[in-house]
Formats: sequence, structure tokens, C-alpha cells
Amino acid sequence: MIKKRNHLYVWGLLSLISILSLMEQPVYGQPYQNYNYRVFNWGFKMTLNATAITQSDVFVGENQLMNESYKNNSGFGLYTFFRVNLDRVFIQPEFGWSRISKELFMAPTEVPDPKLTDLSLKIETANVNALAGYNITKTVPFVFNVIAGASFRYKFDSHYSNSDFDFHDRRGRYNTYGVVGFTTNISYIHFDVRYEMSLFHTDIRFDDIADCPEEFAGIYVRKSENIISFACGFMF
Repeated sequence: MIKKRNHLYVWGLLSLISILSLMEQPVYGQPYQNYNYRVFNWGFKMTLNATAITQSDVFVGENQLMNESYKNNSGFGLYTFFRVNLDRVFIQPEFGWSRISKELFMAPTEVPDPKLTDLSLKIETANVNALAGYNITKTVPFVFNVIAGASFRYKFDSHYSNSDFDFHDRRGRYNTYGVVGFTTNISYIHFDVRYEMSLFHTDIRFDDIADCPEEFAGIYVRKSENIISFACGFMF
């Protein structure tokens, strides 16, 4: 029964994509032509993202741990975006919310308490992206372009937990990322793949967290991270 339902879901999704893709196909055998962009478009999308840790060092007091590691889990986000078209060039502001998940592992012999050997992190941010793009192809029904710009992220909640501890860091903090990627449109369907490079470190100093348990006193994580994301949505 489950397999049958999954098949129905897949066929339903494929049918929806086919119908939407045909909505702007040329009729009466007319050849493909330049896509007639409106000056202004808008859309919404859902993103799947993963954090790529580029540097990670954990300290307990002045001592650096040698056996720490990160595991990156999938996160997600919701965005609305707007596009102002200037022929082949466009400007695209975006507004959204995202959650990033990861796990920190530390060697049990090098931390104050064995309970601190692993820690799950869920980080929620409000995001404002300022992007510019260039249309490489601009024909019906397929549009392909490259994008670049900056992402401004406001981290408003970091949730730390394992089997023994559960606490939050709700200090508001900002970070800035450089963005490169590409997008493509098939009729109204919008796809987006991008890589965001952190311009500043995203360190964790547990002594500065108000609700942090005493067992984490003196632990400091020095790290930087980038974000890889894939998005799917609609642009009108």
C-alpha cells in the first residue's frame, strides 16, 4: 500500500510539472523565441541546505582538542524573492528564514565530563540576500542564469542538546556571506543551486551563553563555515 501511494505521489508531481511546463510553450508550430520577461517578477521557494565546515578547533581552557569532528545534517529554509529585469541583467532581493543542523563530537578523554562528548546544534536565522544575475540563455521555455551577491544573516536562536543537556543561545548575532550560484526556470518552475562563503568566523564561546550549564565552562569552539543549498519553487 505504501509503495502504491508513493507511485501515485510521483505520478501526481510529474503531471503537475508537465502541465506547468506546457503553459508557456509556443503554439501553432512557432519557433522558440526570446523569453518575454516582465520588468518585475516575484516568487517563493523552499531550500535544502548543508553546512560545510572549513575550519574547526575546540579548546578547553588553553588546551586544544585533537579528536574533535563535525557531522553536517540537512537543514531547510523558506524564502520569498523579487526580480527586477534589465534585459539580460537582473537584480534579485530575497527575504527568508532558515535552519541549519549539525553535530559536534569531542574525544571523551579530553573534555571535563563524558556527557560532553557530543552536542547537536540547530541554528535558526533570518536572512536578507542582495543578488545580481545575468541570463546566459533566455529562450522559451528554458531560462538559465548565474547569480552573485551577499547574504546577511541574523542568528536569533541556537539550540544545543544531547541526552543530558538542552539549552538555547538567543543572543542576536549577525554574519555576512558571499554568494555564487545559478538558477534556472522551466515555465513557472524555479530551481536554484548556490554556495555561500562565510566572511567572518562563526565561533562558539560557551562561557558567554546565559543558560549554559556549568559543565561547559571554559569550552570554546573556533570555526568558520560555508553553506551549500538547493532550492525549488515558483516564479511568476
